[in-house]
Formats: sequence, C-alpha cells, structure tokens
Amino acid sequence: GGRSTSATSLSSWTSLSIDRRPRGHNRAERWYGPSGWRAIVSFEYASPFDTDNSPVTSGAGAELALVTPSPQGLGLRFSLGWSGVDVDDDYDNAAPWPPEIQVDYWKKSMDAYRTFLSLQYRTLPPQNVAGAPEFTVYGGMGFVIHEMDAEMTLYNSNTGQASHYSSGKTTTTPALTLGCAGSVMFTPRVGMEASLSTDI
Repeated sequence: GGRSTSATSLSSWTSLSIDRRPRGHNRAERWYGPSGWRAIVSFEYASPFDTDNSPVTSGAGAELALVTPSPQGLGLRFSLGWSGVDVDDDYDNAAPWPPEIQVDYWKKSMDAYRTFLSLQYRTLPPQNVAGAPEFTVYGGMGFVIHEMDAEMTLYNSNTGQASHYSSGKTTTTPALTLGCAGSVMFTPRVGMEASLSTDI
C-alpha cells in the first residue's frame, strides 16, 4: 500500500552547547549541541494509491519519530505510527446470497501501523540566522502491520434464525518509505514541520 501525507509537527532537541570551541570546529555541533536528538510528533493524513479500485479509505493518524544528532546533516530516523486508513463497509458487499438470506449487520474495520528505520539528510541552517528553514530527505526500510476485523449477522427468513459471524486477521508486510520535509524552528527547542512521504 502507499500513503501520501502532509504533517504539522513539533520538533525538539537538547539545548545549545555552552562549550566554547576553537574556530573551525564543526558548526553543526555548536548549533545542535553534542546530544542533538529530535522528537517529532506528527498528525498526518494518509491515503492509498488506488482509491477507485480499493476498499481502503483515507484517514487521519499520528506518528512519533526520533532522530539522532546530525553533526554533518546525516542522521537516523526511527518512526512508529498509526496511519488512520480504514476499509469501506460497502465495498464488495454484493455477495451471492440465497433469496432467503438477508444481511442484517455488516461491519469491517482495518488499522495500519507503520514502523521504519531511515537514513536522512537535513540541511544545516546558518548559526547566525534565526528561523532559517531546514529541508530534509529520508528513506528507509520497515514494516506495515494491518489488523483487519469483520462482523456479520445473517437472517434466514425460512427458519427465522439469525447467525452472527466474526473474523480477524493480522498481516505484516516489509515496506520501503521515502519522504521529504521542510521545517522552521521558532526556538532552539520547538518548531513546525510539513512533510510528504510514500510507502512502497
């Protein structure tokens, strides 16, 4: 499956280094500090690639990403999220039931969870330019976990009996993810990010 997201995120990292380093020392370490971890909390909107021939519907979800320090602009990004997509109850519901069988209740649901480890590159803003935009590209490997459930109640008009059925299934699929983002920091600890990514 695939997803296309636009996210608004809070970014935070440790405070600036108070060490006085000699001239020529890596400016990224001076800017981010020696322990410049970032935690990004995202609210996202996800959609399948094939919206016309798929029972999967778009939806809103959330993601937490942890990013390692990036002294040269390169870092690792670990993400764990819930995509928010679901399944259409009315999709492919025209089963060839006998005339005496009526579908009284029909409910399907799906949750999709994503976890990825990616390599990312982030442009390093000038130290002396407050609020300079940053741009990030990333790509990695991971898994998408789909949890699917279905419930159905059938009524037999000949016997007057109702029968209830339920079923569930969980699948784990290896996947690739590619993404890009732009962000602006309001303070050394807090900022906003918008991103677009796809899973393959």
